[in-house]
Amino acid sequence: MTYTDQMMREVRLLHPPSRIVSLVPSLTELLYDLGLENEIAGITKFCIHPESIFKTKTRVGGTKKINHDKINEINPDLIIANKEENLKSDIALLENKFTVWISDIKNLEDALDMILKIGVLTGKENNAKIIIDKINTNFTGLKSFGGIKTLYLIWKNPIWPQEVIHLFMI
Repeated sequence: MTYTDQMMREVRLLHPPSRIVSLVPSLTELLYDLGLENEIAGITKFCIHPESIFKTKTRVGGTKKINHDKINEINPDLIIANKEENLKSDIALLENKFTVWISDIKNLEDALDMILKIGVLTGKENNAKIIIDKINTNFTGLKSFGGIKTLYLIWKNPIWPQEVIHLFMI
């Protein structure tokens, strides 16, 4: 099957993946929420949630310092990455050996699209739709604050707002 990632690249899989490496903490959590705990084979050292994944899965380095040897040992049939979290040079090397699907999130619609696409890609489309429905229901209940600016924090100790992260990305 051929799929399109959020970078508009074609990604081919012959069957739903059974060995997935996640190079992004939030995507590791999504894979778990989709019901793919057994398929997750590798994670980054920052993928600390859920704790069961952190304690049991092979760590393949960080989001910026990937251990290619560990990934080669896992021999994944799918690697999930993100345009901003992972280095372009690492992704280029990984693409030579493995199927790599890349997310690119700029807003809520992109996030919902990513959830559905990863659900379809992994054979968990129904689970993805349930997650999307829950998100949409919860967002519908939020009070509008008339365009007040918000700050999205992605890490603590130190606290890193999303805008700071953009300065370090390619």
